[in-house]
Amino acid sequence: MHRAVVVHREWLAGTVTRAFATAGHPDPAEATRRFVMLRDGAMVAGYLADPEAARATLLAAVEDLLPA
Repeated sequence: MHRAVVVHREWLAGTVTRAFATAGHPDPAEATRRFVMLRDGAMVAGYLADPEAARATLLAAVEDLLPA
């Protein structure tokens, strides 16, 4: 199971890094590290509390990561 999670996270990080680069982020790798951590927190918050609030918070945080 651990290996499957690692493979998925590598895929996710690569996909998100490309998306941030395409969006013109000045440091796509750093934005990806932040996004993955935020996503991890949102997954836990959605499981333990209100999933809609977790989704809304994650979306707002990602908007903060995107260049204006």
